[in-house]
Amino acid sequence: MRKLVHLFLALIFVGATASSAVDGGQTPPVRQVFLLQNSGWMEPFYQDQNSPLRPFANRLIGQAARGGGGIVVASFNQDGQVAGRTSPEVLFEGNYDEGRVREAIDRIDLPRKASGAYADADFRGALFGTLSRILRGDQGIIWLITNNKDAPDNNPAVRENTRAFYNALRNSPHITAIAAFPMRRLVQGEHYSERGLIIYAIAYGERARAALDDILREGSPVRRQFPAPPVRLKPLDDQPVELLLDSSTAGVNARVHGGRLYIEDAPASGSTVRLHGRLRNRYYPQNIARARLSAAWRSGSPELARAVIRMQPAEILDVPANAMSGPVRMELALPEIPRPPGLSGLFADERVVVGELEVRLDSIAFSLDRDFVSRISAISGGGDIQAEQAERMMAANLPEVFLDYRRISSASMRVPVMIKVRYSAWPLILAVSAVLLLVLALIGLAIVMSRARAYAVRVGQSDLRIRIKPRERRTLSDSFGNRAEVVGRLFGAPSVRPLDAAEA
Repeated sequence: MRKLVHLFLALIFVGATASSAVDGGQTPPVRQVFLLQNSGWMEPFYQDQNSPLRPFANRLIGQAARGGGGIVVASFNQDGQVAGRTSPEVLFEGNYDEGRVREAIDRIDLPRKASGAYADADFRGALFGTLSRILRGDQGIIWLITNNKDAPDNNPAVRENTRAFYNALRNSPHITAIAAFPMRRLVQGEHYSERGLIIYAIAYGERARAALDDILREGSPVRRQFPAPPVRLKPLDDQPVELLLDSSTAGVNARVHGGRLYIEDAPASGSTVRLHGRLRNRYYPQNIARARLSAAWRSGSPELARAVIRMQPAEILDVPANAMSGPVRMELALPEIPRPPGLSGLFADERVVVGELEVRLDSIAFSLDRDFVSRISAISGGGDIQAEQAERMMAANLPEVFLDYRRISSASMRVPVMIKVRYSAWPLILAVSAVLLLVLALIGLAIVMSRARAYAVRVGQSDLRIRIKPRERRTLSDSFGNRAEVVGRLFGAPSVRPLDAAEA
């Protein structure tokens, strides 16, 4: 079953990649699909007059759709259970329109099977149906609004589909990121009462992952719709922390922006750049109770192959979820970085080289954020719990995928690094000076060659005074008729060649 699921996802993704390659041009924004569960267990959320479900869904869609890319609003239960209905059932598709989206959400009902019972839920079918029939294999973000309950009779086939759904979320390489928001919502229906919802945000493809990161960034309009940060479900071994800088070596400008480290004004002769900062724990609701810390450096630039990175301390302790560690220090020992080759290198006053910093966390031990556990306890109807009961409480009230962090013992953060090296202006000054001197010398030589100078030359038995330019030829004769050819020289007296003697 698991291999078939992965093959299904891979075939969809490959097909979408091929179609994108044919289209060419700039990649458009990703579409977002909003799936609202309307199976039997969701009855209270649709019947309770005070249910926040529809208003919340309208607000969420309105804020998430700000980036464009088009949206789809659909409901889901179990496909094939209700005659004449499909699941997912598309209720709106196109660019965001507040009125039409509200109308679509208001149309969601609780369909019944032929037996009169409410339809069951099928999370796997909702996911695969969305990928194949709605997104048609293209990259996108899937929002799943659910109370996380499937069939009320615990049908074995439905339970297997639910396990396949979570395995697909967990193991598919094409599902690149998952965030979840457990929310307390007390509602009462005719048959059931419920205490909470879970909203999943699922990124399908790398472009979708980047889009989801932006949508869920701290302080974003979507984040303000939720009372707590998103629970990070995937990836768990990638980018566990974020580097924030406090200061750097005097004279060197270092900053982190957009997940990249920029180092400017580094000496070309080689130096050690010292960075001081902190690591922000990007997990939630997991506190990093303990983790060994190490750093590595890699670069495709030959000049930076011999660079060495050192990091202290060797261990971080008690870093709360979404909060800062204690101070960390890094020393990046840079070798000499020569100018670019050729004449262009002579005139270059700076050079940019790139590398990658990897910060690795090993032997990670987690604990759980107390506020999060208290909220989960409230959703389940329990009271205050002890710290050692926290994981049992999560296991009892949340899907197993919420506990995947227990499988993680190592994780790494990769930071692209751009180093801008400044070069001394003296080589350029000397080169320009040499060129100027050469030009002046040539000008002087030209002046010397064009100027006539006075000389005394002997022609026959007479001394004659003449003015002659270098390389100029003159024929002179004395009063007795003796002739001579006089040729001016660049240096020294002109040459004199008697003509009568040559003719004789």
